[in-house]
Amino acid sequence: MTSRNQRNKSVALAIFLLASICSAAAQDSESRKDFPRFTFGIEGSCMVTFGTYFHNNFIADDGYRINVREFDTGILCNGQLLANAGCNLSRNLNLSVNFGISGIRKHETALPLSLRLTAFFGKNPLEGRWFAFADGGTAVGTKRPSFSPVGKLGAGYRISLTRSTKLDFLLSYQIIYDHPAIKESIDGVTTDVPPERIRRNNTLINALTFGIGLNF
Repeated sequence: MTSRNQRNKSVALAIFLLASICSAAAQDSESRKDFPRFTFGIEGSCMVTFGTYFHNNFIADDGYRINVREFDTGILCNGQLLANAGCNLSRNLNLSVNFGISGIRKHETALPLSLRLTAFFGKNPLEGRWFAFADGGTAVGTKRPSFSPVGKLGAGYRISLTRSTKLDFLLSYQIIYDHPAIKESIDGVTTDVPPERIRRNNTLINALTFGIGLNF
């Protein structure tokens, strides 16, 4: 009798566990119906540089030291094109890798690579939602082998076209910490200052970006 009771309890426990697993699987399947697990997309932005701080300290060709600190308030517009691949961690969180090409100053472009975390507000992925994001990474110069840290904070609004197709409108603040080449004139010829004569060439580029993106 005891053996039969134990067997019945074991069967009941097995049924309960199976039902729990099936229920969890059903809930997980249901939760995935309104958004894809993996995402891909492309976004294009206009990057408006509104303030650039630089500090240059180097030894001139004539042997004297030059130290320059300036803040340039000039406005410059550049384009930025990024592709992304990511994963929806939940209905409200997406983690993605972004890569593309961007102008960073006059006659200079770079290849930015960053990791972005996006938080969506609102529970329904099939409806329009506001979102905020932060990303950080590096930008590799196209003319010289330099790596410049890049950070971005932004927000936007997402329009849901279908379960997997979304249209995003984005606004962000971006900062780039760069080390550009320093120019000097020797006998009327403009040339780059050799690295061994440079003590400091730090540049902080502040910019606002206005963009639109399509994600799948």
